[in-house]
Amino acid sequence: SSYIKQSGVHVDLVIYREIDGKQIDSPGHVVNEILSKKPTIVAFSVMTFNWHRIKQILCLLREAQYGGLIVVGGYHAVLDFEEVLEQSEVDVVCVGEGERPLLDLVKRYDGSNISSLSVDGMIIKSNMRNFTKPEPWMTLDLDDYPYIDYDLFAGEGEGGLKNKFIGTFSSGGIYTLAMIT
Repeated sequence: SSYIKQSGVHVDLVIYREIDGKQIDSPGHVVNEILSKKPTIVAFSVMTFNWHRIKQILCLLREAQYGGLIVVGGYHAVLDFEEVLEQSEVDVVCVGEGERPLLDLVKRYDGSNISSLSVDGMIIKSNMRNFTKPEPWMTLDLDDYPYIDYDLFAGEGEGGLKNKFIGTFSSGGIYTLAMIT
């Protein structure tokens, strides 16, 4: 979010909370939260263990007549982009580091179509009139990116990041926030 915000793009966040012992969000609640923000593009960062939950959200978004672009990235999309593309509600899959490709996609999407033949780093479904093969991992210098956008979390519900229920309980009962480096 911090990278594309630099270009004047409005970014918002909805967290899908499903942690044992805490208040659990229903898929319908999550969809209503997403739709209340009136997004042009909805992007999901998906881990393999939560892909089955995200598929429910995708279906409900389309059932609610959401007509915007749905993008799926995250390590599940990288590891199994074919499975993600098989999900009919998904329009675009990000198959690597997403900052630059997502900004490029945002700049080229006019609300109904993508105004170029391809966006490097993205697989765009043929029913969106475009298709490109996944690009190899980009060589990145992390110093090119701004620091993490913690303000995005502050705007999602009450309190700061430490009061958010994101993450999962490990098999040992320890609360963790997964991170891939």
